Amino acid sequence: MLAFVTTDAAIEQKLLQNCLEQAVANSFNRITVDGDMSTNDTVVVLANGAAENTKAHSRRSQNLTKFQSALDFVTLELAK
Repeated sequence: MLAFVTTDAAIEQKLLQNCLEQAVANSFNRITVDGDMSTNDTVVVLANGAAENTKAHSRRSQNLTKFQSALDFVTLELAK
């Protein structure tokens, strides 16, 4: 399985990675086949900043909270 998620949001790379790890933990990492998780799946998120929003710099950013919610939704839908 390969999943590619793209966004125009402006976000720091480390925050983007943290958001993806949280989203994947609650979606793709819950998928099992015969009781085992796959070792060959890949999920990638790319952000180009084209939206020109205020760049998220911290976990307390309101923009980051909205972004995390949207990313959670997308990854869960893809996992389903």
